[in-house]
Amino acid sequence: MAFRTGNRMIWCRAFSLSLEGEALEWFNSFPPNSIESFKGLKVMFGKQFASSRSQDLTVFELLNLGQGKEKSLKAFMNRYQKMVRKVKGLSVELAPQYVMSAFKPGPFKDCICQRNLRTMEELRE
Repeated sequence: MAFRTGNRMIWCRAFSLSLEGEALEWFNSFPPNSIESFKGLKVMFGKQFASSRSQDLTVFELLNLGQGKEKSLKAFMNRYQKMVRKVKGLSVELAPQYVMSAFKPGPFKDCICQRNLRTMEELRE
């Protein structure tokens, strides 16, 4: 939803229309007429939900990812691929190397480690 107006009062009123779930409950918890400006509302919203923002990941976080005993290979690879896309500046050649340490021990890991895989596509094959 986009509003082409400079009127901050309209922005304050329309803001709640963009919210759902926990954010809408938070907004509705304010007493009537307690929000004085859109700028103040922005600051309060940022303080309340700043930790919910998705952030870029680092290679360190990628290296700490593990398949886990109960996770299927397919579920793990889907999760790994999502994380790889969030790591800024990760070279395509290094992504398959980082995943090797995350696989749980077994025949699959042994087989994969013997190959010289250069891309995630080769790994998926």
